[in-house]
Amino acid sequence: MWRLIKVALLLPILVNSTNLAQEKRNKVKAVVVPSEIYLPTMVAQPECPLKIEKAFVTKTLDGTEEMFFQARNTGSKPITFFQIYMIGSNGGGQASIFPYDRTQTSVPPGAVGPPGLKEDSVEFVALTEDLKRKLRLSPGKMRVIALFMVLKVQFQDGTTYDATPLLDSLEEHLKMFADAYEKARLPN
Repeated sequence: MWRLIKVALLLPILVNSTNLAQEKRNKVKAVVVPSEIYLPTMVAQPECPLKIEKAFVTKTLDGTEEMFFQARNTGSKPITFFQIYMIGSNGGGQASIFPYDRTQTSVPPGAVGPPGLKEDSVEFVALTEDLKRKLRLSPGKMRVIALFMVLKVQFQDGTTYDATPLLDSLEEHLKMFADAYEKARLPN
């Protein structure tokens, strides 16, 4: 009987330890791309009620690029939906759409929107010389200007902000320089 009680008491601890170990294994490892290579730039949008305060680009160890940002509701109404878009000077792009899951309801005025990726889902590692070679992040020349912008915002009262015309104009402008940027992306 005493053994059964011990097992019953230890089982939740073992299951929890196993879950923690599995969560740690599931973390994606990434490096922050140096600004000399990928320059994160926040597009000025003075009329926009959502301000991007911080932005950077990462590369996971498998070479996938991810964007990270912090955006604050500077308006007077709760935000129920927003879309941040990162467009590269090379023509590439990536979007992040809030809410990320069904439990998130709104971003109140003055509050910072939740990050797109859970903070504990990524483990940032140092950018060693080996990783610089593997991920083609050797210093020398800038390859991409990463332009972060707020594309769309919807408020709790149903009103919206939409910067699609700005994105369209920016994409047309960048097409003029597409060949030059593609050459810059080639290995050093």
